[in-house]
Amino acid sequence: MKERGTTRECFADLMERLQSFPDFHEQRRRLASVLGVEDPAVRRWANESISPVGMSLISLRCYLDFLGYTVEEFTALTPMMQQACKLVAFRVISLEEMTRLTEYDPYTDRVLAILRGVRGVSREREQLFEQVVMAYKNELSSAQGKLPRLVVFERIETKEVKKSTVDTAPVVAPVLRVPVTRTARISQAELFRGLLVNLLHSAEYYFQDSVSEKEREDMRDVVGQANIFELKNMLSRLCSSKAFNNR
Repeated sequence: MKERGTTRECFADLMERLQSFPDFHEQRRRLASVLGVEDPAVRRWANESISPVGMSLISLRCYLDFLGYTVEEFTALTPMMQQACKLVAFRVISLEEMTRLTEYDPYTDRVLAILRGVRGVSREREQLFEQVVMAYKNELSSAQGKLPRLVVFERIETKEVKKSTVDTAPVVAPVLRVPVTRTARISQAELFRGLLVNLLHSAEYYFQDSVSEKEREDMRDVVGQANIFELKNMLSRLCSSKAFNNR
């Protein structure tokens, strides 16, 4: 079973799980209903005669994420943009309404490209997406609560061992991490500082008057807008007093 991977890999895993159910065809019809397509479309996706595109692709990624899959293309988006995808995928608002609220009207194709992660957005437009996400936060939570969970992943549980105790409640097995000494932390900080200084020097080049906006756009395409936003969010957290106090 493959609970993480590309959209295609996660979808193939979901179909394999559903095929083990005695009411497989009914489960497939329920999946089609969630995704807003006809059952034959899901069947053709499964046998790879066609592939989901546009809004169908976004809806599939969002639902796979809802089920617990780690979909590579979806996790490449910022958390805020993931929520924006879900607003449309789970029909909290229409694609046309999202286009209007983010001031892209009537270019729904541009919004689709953004939600697919193949087109970036300016900071001003990003703020509009954030406003939409915040405005419909409760409605999205309600919509997700009504979604059918076609599969449930089993979580491996173990006993937490403590001194002077006979039994403890089961907990999810933690990810093993190598202990970090103070010296190692300092070395890691020095490495991060070097990388950050080099990044600043490289970024300054793109803000020279001699560099065109086209060159900056090309840089964003190569680096990936989602990666830039993710770095920005992490640096913002490092700069905040809350993050500093919590270390």
